[in-house]
Amino acid sequence: MRLAPRVLGVTAVGCCLALGQRAGTMITEEHPPLKLLTCTKGGDCTGELRHVTLDANWRFVHGGKKRRRCFQKGHWNKFLCPDPAKCARTCLIEGVDRGGYESLYGVTPTPHGGIRMRHMARGTNTPHGSMRLYVMEDATSYKVFKLKNREFAFEVDSSRLPCGFWGFG
Repeated sequence: MRLAPRVLGVTAVGCCLALGQRAGTMITEEHPPLKLLTCTKGGDCTGELRHVTLDANWRFVHGGKKRRRCFQKGHWNKFLCPDPAKCARTCLIEGVDRGGYESLYGVTPTPHGGIRMRHMARGTNTPHGSMRLYVMEDATSYKVFKLKNREFAFEVDSSRLPCGFWGFG
């Protein structure tokens, strides 16, 4: 099949318009571990060790060496982010180390391979809104769960949830 030059030109330009946030270098990412079990109907289970990562929405986003926040109090910094293209060039998303997962976000591994999530206000020990964690397949890819004709289960200890929090299990 032969493509017209016009289609190739649009494709070539389109590939260069994709914007993406750059990774920061101040804090090295340390994904907390999570043990996943795959079980048969007969009850035989096999485990695999994976890790979780925090949604980018909750991470420190800054303008490089000066560490000026690109996003603060619900608004983008108009100097660093006047438009999406400049924001993608200027702003960096930092990693979260093991200490940060625990002290800033309340995420800690449990002794049996699970994850405990205490919802924390940034920099304090006070409860606050929900965040998302994603299961990693490897250091750079999310795990895809193929759930057709399968069950997905997890446990939530709702007896320890503060008033106003929802727990689905």
